[in-house]
Amino acid sequence: DEVEAKGYACAEETEEVKGYMIASYDESDVFKPHAEKMEWLKWVRDGSTWLKGQGYVLRGMNINGISVYSRLEEYDKNKITKSEYVMEAINHVSENMKGKRLLYVIDRWWDVIELVDDLLLWEKFFLIRGKTNRILIDCKTGKRVKVTEHPIGRTKVLMEWGTEVYVWRIQRKWFKEPIILYTNVEEFDANECLEM
Repeated sequence: DEVEAKGYACAEETEEVKGYMIASYDESDVFKPHAEKMEWLKWVRDGSTWLKGQGYVLRGMNINGISVYSRLEEYDKNKITKSEYVMEAINHVSENMKGKRLLYVIDRWWDVIELVDDLLLWEKFFLIRGKTNRILIDCKTGKRVKVTEHPIGRTKVLMEWGTEVYVWRIQRKWFKEPIILYTNVEEFDANECLEM
């Protein structure tokens, strides 16, 4: 597709951060309150009013702010899982950006066994904004601790299913609660993680 090719060509020219190109994955609800007979309609939330209604889920990937991939979630009884949608996008981008070192930045609710293990298996670098209700095992002490009780900063942990990653617990005075980030990358400090 010509638009996609132009997106990748522009992305090739963008700046790197510590040797990584930043590829961010996000999904958005597209609210269609008056639609009745369009394919793949599903229940979504209007992001500004939080009302439920008919619409679509749009999944997309940007590299340093340039859109390179998007797909509507299809309604299908045998649909693929959310983690499979993310890996499909990541594989698509990886294939088109061969030879580039990509850091996949993925927003909240994606710290799930299937996705984290796939990212590690396929040797993808990631930074995932995580859930605050996780129980983690501190690699130094071997103790099981709620992620919200980990010290501020970066700690090497085992996820509840046994996968080893780093967890960042970052607190700033303007946050209601600390931000939780999971990663397999060591090079970034807390401020750099927050900027991504």
